[in-house]
Amino acid sequence: MFPFDRYAYQNRIGFLDSRIKGFMYLLLLIAAFSNNRGIQLTLLLLLPILTCYLAKLSWKTYRLWLLYPLPFILMSFVTILIQYSNSPLDLTGSIPFLGGFLGWQVTSWPIIVALFLRIYTSIMASYLFIVSISFHDLMKLLRQLRLPLFLIEIIVLMHRFIFLLLEEYILMRDTLDLKFSFGTWNQKIQMTALLWKTLFIRMLEKQERLQELMELRFDNQR
Repeated sequence: MFPFDRYAYQNRIGFLDSRIKGFMYLLLLIAAFSNNRGIQLTLLLLLPILTCYLAKLSWKTYRLWLLYPLPFILMSFVTILIQYSNSPLDLTGSIPFLGGFLGWQVTSWPIIVALFLRIYTSIMASYLFIVSISFHDLMKLLRQLRLPLFLIEIIVLMHRFIFLLLEEYILMRDTLDLKFSFGTWNQKIQMTALLWKTLFIRMLEKQERLQELMELRFDNQR
């Protein structure tokens, strides 16, 4: 069971109908994508407290969840902030680079701040929704919303595939750990590379078997 599923079954609002949770999540996303800074800042302050309380989640775990997407967000911000121009007059600060100038503009900062508030408010709203609804109830909600059946099946298969990936990773990591394969720094590097290589090969094999099963299933429906 994923940690999200465990929190979803032990949360304090498990008795609420999944349609109410879905409607609340939609309202939070609308507020997150709005340009109202006051609402976004209020959600940034309230959503962590509400999520930790309702899901019986520790702040340390929640803080780690917020840090996971941060590197990808920062890389996106760098691409927005750093610009290339043939003239240094177009940039607030610049350095010569490959016959032109590499620098930044002051006008990029408001865009970055707006994107940061929008992204993290959406992430926090998504975390609250995920830890408050089980995967089974989520699939029921998607069927009630009349989503195409093939799309729901793809979501179920992706969830199952991620579960298999995590299960294989934990099994191989614990096996190598019992063999004291993570002793020195060099051993850690070698064993980590071997672990990911083996995991990648096993996932390819499982994906091929899954693809064969899906082909047989759809052949029977013809």
